[in-house]
Parts: sequence; C-alpha cells; structure tokens
Amino acid sequence: MPSSNQTLINSGILVEVLLPNNWLQRPKYQLLNNIECAGHHVPAGFISDGATVPRIFWPIFPPIGRYLKATLVHDYYLQKGLDRKTCDQHFKTCLIALNVEPWRVNAMYYAVRGYGIAKKLSLHAWRKIVFFRNRFKV
Repeated sequence: MPSSNQTLINSGILVEVLLPNNWLQRPKYQLLNNIECAGHHVPAGFISDGATVPRIFWPIFPPIGRYLKATLVHDYYLQKGLDRKTCDQHFKTCLIALNVEPWRVNAMYYAVRGYGIAKKLSLHAWRKIVFFRNRFKV
C-alpha cells in the first residue's frame, strides 16, 4: 500500500507526486518502480509531468491515466536524446499495447506529432528572429 505522499496508479505504476511551487505549474510524478510497456523499460526515479494536455481536454485525455506508461516511455526517450519521431512512434506502440481504443490512439499520436512539429517550427522561427536581431542590431 502506498504511503501518503505516494500514489498507486492503475497498471501497477507507483509514483510520488512532486507538487509545484505555484499554481501555474503542473505537478511532476517521480516513478518509484520500474515499468515496462511493449518492450520498452523506464527505470524507477524517472520524473515526468505526465501527458501535456490542455486543461480543456482533461475530461477526455487526462494528464495521467491508463496510458501513463506510454507517456512515461515517450518522455523518458525524449530526455535520453532520441529523436522526436522515434519517441512518438514508441508512444503509439505503447498505446496499442495498452489496449487503448484506436480512435484515441490516433488522436493522441497525431496530437503528439503535431506538438513536436509546431515546437520545432517555433524554435526555428525564434532562432531566425534572434539571428536577424543580432545581425542588424535591432
């Protein structure tokens, strides 16, 4: 049985909830046991913020839930430096292994892919702005 600062989430995931310093930040979850999903392993001690989902969609796609294993695999591989497309594919593989409904798998996979592409484009645009700003002393 988990202690008061630990939470047992379905699928045998034991986490410690790390509360944020202010209300704008989301809590983080420190994994207290090793997990495995579709042949992918995430070690105890890994820290994640769960699924990055806008609050309006939490009733349909909560940031933690039955697909937390897939989220942990995705975040773990991103932090290890794997390319985003590969991480996204591992995420999808885990969702399928967790028997998530096909419509939800596709919605979550394409949301993750879209977020990654938007983040990359945003970073590229920001670098251009900084480059021109520095070059022309704007």
